[in-house]
Amino acid sequence: MVIRVFIASSSGFVAIKKKQQDVVRFLEANKIEFEEVDITMSEEQRQWMYKNIPPEKKPAQGNPTPPQIFNGDRYCGDYDSFFESKESNTVFSFLGLKARLPSKDLRVRSSQVNKYILSTYKPWLSLGDTNVNKGGHSLPSRTLSSNGQSPKNGKKTKRAQSKFGRANVVFIKQLLT
Repeated sequence: MVIRVFIASSSGFVAIKKKQQDVVRFLEANKIEFEEVDITMSEEQRQWMYKNIPPEKKPAQGNPTPPQIFNGDRYCGDYDSFFESKESNTVFSFLGLKARLPSKDLRVRSSQVNKYILSTYKPWLSLGDTNVNKGGHSLPSRTLSSNGQSPKNGKKTKRAQSKFGRANVVFIKQLLT
């Protein structure tokens, strides 16, 4: 089924326009197939939307404001419900869709990033008094023991900590092992 987002293209309220744009942009960014239904252009669609919103979801006074979201004929919710599901990372279940696994393209890019990290930082973190990085420059060792001290003299290797940050050095060392 197709997600249907009921909008009002000629709304004079900036808040409503921003909410509509937020929903549409999210769906586009996540490549979720959807259809925009403009209730200002079709009285029939507006009446269908009002009729198919459950009574407990309708406001106490007045009519429900766009955007209203449906999956086929099933009511998903309004913008506030959508926003809550977005914040709790449950949009796919909110929309009644199966959650997607990361694409193969994303996994490939992730492995390329890992290779880049290893090729960039491994020369800086290898054992010994000096290293030669890819550019042929001799650099002091960036090796840290588990307590953050140099294995040779017990002194903290401040240069490694300042260059990468202690947490990054530990993280990169874990990647290398």
